[in-house]
Amino acid sequence: MSPLPDRKRSNLVPPGRTLAKSLARMALATAWRSLHPSSRGHFHETEAPAPLSRVHYRTADGWRAPLFRLDPAPGGSGEPVLLLHGLALGAHSLRYGAGPTLASALARAGYTVYCVSHRGDRDAQGPTGGAINLDAVVERDLPAAIKAALTDCGYRRPHIVGHGLGGQLALALASRENLASTTVIAAPVRFTRPRSETLRLHRALAQLPSHWHLPTATLARLAAPWLDEQATMRDRLHPGSTEPSRVRGAVHHTSDDLALGILQQLRDWIDSDSLMHASGLDYVEALVEAHGPLHLVHAPGDSLGHPGSPEVVLDRWAGPSSRTDLPGHLARLDALLGKDADTEVFAPVVTWLDSVRRRAW
Repeated sequence: MSPLPDRKRSNLVPPGRTLAKSLARMALATAWRSLHPSSRGHFHETEAPAPLSRVHYRTADGWRAPLFRLDPAPGGSGEPVLLLHGLALGAHSLRYGAGPTLASALARAGYTVYCVSHRGDRDAQGPTGGAINLDAVVERDLPAAIKAALTDCGYRRPHIVGHGLGGQLALALASRENLASTTVIAAPVRFTRPRSETLRLHRALAQLPSHWHLPTATLARLAAPWLDEQATMRDRLHPGSTEPSRVRGAVHHTSDDLALGILQQLRDWIDSDSLMHASGLDYVEALVEAHGPLHLVHAPGDSLGHPGSPEVVLDRWAGPSSRTDLPGHLARLDALLGKDADTEVFAPVVTWLDSVRRRAW
């Protein structure tokens, strides 16, 4: 029997806040319908994912964050898979949608799935002014999350699957931890040069305290009504084959505020054209110490990643590796939310994981 969600009465949302959220949702949906009166689609594809049970972890520097656990299908052996989410999206982005999701596909295949949150997410709690950057996530949060997951499920090693920024974190972790396997989806390590206005924005943000959070979740929700059914959204969110109603739903229900410290380090990664530790260590060059199996899923439609990025990873990876190339028009969000993601991404990921699942024992 699955454990009940870890929710205490003192943490329940007050009725007034629930009403305010409902009114805000109604206002956004009404605005969208007013902007697109001829559309017959839904504003959101589906509501927020149902609550899951939680496994909490603590870090040595005082942070506490939850892993959201999705139990394996009946009869599944339950090897642990930790899912790492992308930039400005929360842990639940990996299980949003009316149809199959990455998390549900893995659970259906018999894995115990842990959707990971870290110190950059609103679900985490830490000391006031505590360090929030990608190095701290790799060095402190993810090892603590792995320990908590393995204690919970009883296996020796975890499988790691990361999408976007989560895939980059998985690569940074791979040379440091004894992993059963690493799967990275649409996670470039070499970058195209951003536009000049983006560079100016990054320089401005660099002057702000790194522990501040940008209200990206609120801004994304307010922008949702302007995501038109007929509009070409590739210039905005690069979703390619992703249904707009799914994008709007994912934005509304799973987007998260963005810690400035994480954005500032991402700027440094782009400037240095690699995944760089603040000390000068290059996480990509350190992949020569990564000996577990790797599955790299490349999305050629990703405008941020350099076309040669997959070869850089595969050339340096010390262990066995496999590569899946998505159709050329697919971008980063397509690999998670696209209408063909189940067959183009989730099925190959599950098939490959099945070939190495015993490494978790």
